[in-house]
Amino acid sequence: MAEFSLRRSGLGLRLLFAALLSLLIALPVAGHEGTDAVLAQPLAPAADAPLVAVTGTVSELIVEDRLSQRTLRYLALQTDDGQSLALVGAGLESLVAGARTEATGRPTGNSLFVASTRLLPGPAASAKAARPPAQAQGLLALSHTDDFAQGRGHYQY
Repeated sequence: MAEFSLRRSGLGLRLLFAALLSLLIALPVAGHEGTDAVLAQPLAPAADAPLVAVTGTVSELIVEDRLSQRTLRYLALQTDDGQSLALVGAGLESLVAGARTEATGRPTGNSLFVASTRLLPGPAASAKAARPPAQAQGLLALSHTDDFAQGRGHYQY
């Protein structure tokens, strides 16, 4: 009789372990819910954040996503002091790669929420636009690490 209850309890423990394991696998990973931080828009700055004016050269990155049949255009301003700011906001469609521009907006992190832009005299953007754009085809590999103790994550391309 004792041998039967020992076998039955061992079977019960195995079933309980299997149930807990399947529940663990079925639960979502809390650290990666929602939009991926790399592809997400940066958080908008506070409304009372001061406006700043930054000058530099516009650069663009065009991503053709063949899986979702979308083309995305990302703009950045390479400032005169060597900093790179992602440009975010409405009215950026008129900016062309290579154009010298003054952008006025509210900074947050490495992004500038643009309120207005002004084309500056400088090297002609049309001369740079006449060259064929550089293209690359392939697989973009990303790796992500979390530093839970510091509350930070890091992406590597």
